[in-house]
Amino acid sequence: MRRSWLVLALFVLSLLLAGAVGAQQDPNTYPFTITTDPASLIGSYYNAITLHDYGRAYSYWETPPNNQTLAQFTAGFADTLSATALVGVPYATDAGAGNVYAALPTVVLVQRTNGTQAYYAGCFVVHKTNVPVGDAAEPDPNWRLRSANLVPVTTAYAALARMATACQNA
Repeated sequence: MRRSWLVLALFVLSLLLAGAVGAQQDPNTYPFTITTDPASLIGSYYNAITLHDYGRAYSYWETPPNNQTLAQFTAGFADTLSATALVGVPYATDAGAGNVYAALPTVVLVQRTNGTQAYYAGCFVVHKTNVPVGDAAEPDPNWRLRSANLVPVTTAYAALARMATACQNA
C-alpha cells in the first residue's frame, strides 16, 4: 500500500513538473519576427502586440496608422493583454511597377486586461517592392503593413462570417 502511494506521488509530481516545463515554452513568450510573406507579417505584428513590444509592431507599418506617434500607437493597446490573429488566404494580389500588394481577410481575438475578450474582423493590405531600392543588390524580401480596416464584432461567428467579404473593396 505504501509503495502504491509513493508511485502515485511520483506520477503526480512528474505531471506537475511537465506542466511547469510546458508553461515555460509558451510560444507567446518568444518573438516571432518573420515578415517575408503576408500571413507571417500579420502573425509577427500580433506577436509583438502580445509581447507588448509596440516599437516592433509599429515598425511593421510603411507609414504610421492614422499618422500616430509611437506613444499614441502604444496607448491604443493599453487594455490589451494578448491578441491572436486568424489570417485567410489573400483575397487579391496585385503586382506592377515594382510593387506587390496583397489583401488579407483577418480575424483578431483580443484578451483584455480586465479578463474580457473582444473580436475584430476586417482586411489588411500589405505591400513589398519586388525590385532593388537604392543601392541594394536585391529586393527587400520583407512585407510591410500598408493599411488595415478592422471593425469590432460581437462574436467569433460574426468575425468568421465577415472574413468572407472583408477584402472585397481592398
